[in-house]
Amino acid sequence: MNRISKCLRFQLKNMLKSTFWFVVIYSLVVFALISPVLLFSDGAAGSFNTSLYIGAAFFAFIYVISDYRASFNYLMINGNTRRTIFLSTTAANIIMSIVLAVLSFLYNFIDEFVLTKLSNSAHENTSLFQLFYPNAVKAMELPYMAALFILITGFSMLYGALAYKFGKYFITIFWVGVGLMFAAIPLSSSASGISLLTLIGKFLWLNHPHGMLLASVNFLIAALVFNAAVYLISSRQSQTAPVT
Repeated sequence: MNRISKCLRFQLKNMLKSTFWFVVIYSLVVFALISPVLLFSDGAAGSFNTSLYIGAAFFAFIYVISDYRASFNYLMINGNTRRTIFLSTTAANIIMSIVLAVLSFLYNFIDEFVLTKLSNSAHENTSLFQLFYPNAVKAMELPYMAALFILITGFSMLYGALAYKFGKYFITIFWVGVGLMFAAIPLSSSASGISLLTLIGKFLWLNHPHGMLLASVNFLIAALVFNAAVYLISSRQSQTAPVT
């Protein structure tokens, strides 16, 4: 347990520092880009939204992938077991997911405040989640985003483990597959009316009154599957990554 806590402290220190700088830089860039429009719009501020959760999703995906190899090798060199590294990494990813979810949720209120001040009238932002789940309670966005970020970091850790093990071969196949998937979306409809977009919609429970809650459960189940796969892969990983 002491080993896990030491690994977790090491990973959290780097992770939270990177998260802090991501939020600061993202905020500065967004407000720098949007401020001239809002200041010279004569009160017609539109629907200003920083969309932090979208940027945070990309940040979480890229950070976990890029950090996997360096952290695994460093912690192995310092005498930690693969099981210890897996548990500490999973815990760190969950903590980062919750932090990003809380920040994204709070930014909704910041957006509304800025929009109200600049337009001199009461404003309530409509987020992407409210468009997908129009009847959902706004407070459900917080657990929904936390579950979504946990899913993203779980998938990213699996990507990192596979890229660590198979190098450029996996990376090439994966991104070719992603490109083919997007190309296949318009062609995926069948005679029964089932398409890739339909399956995604069912996974997200888009047309269900309790869709946000049910989708959150799906996210956590998928994250468990990804993490189980990571454990199986990492339990046999060598200390040194293959040459890519």
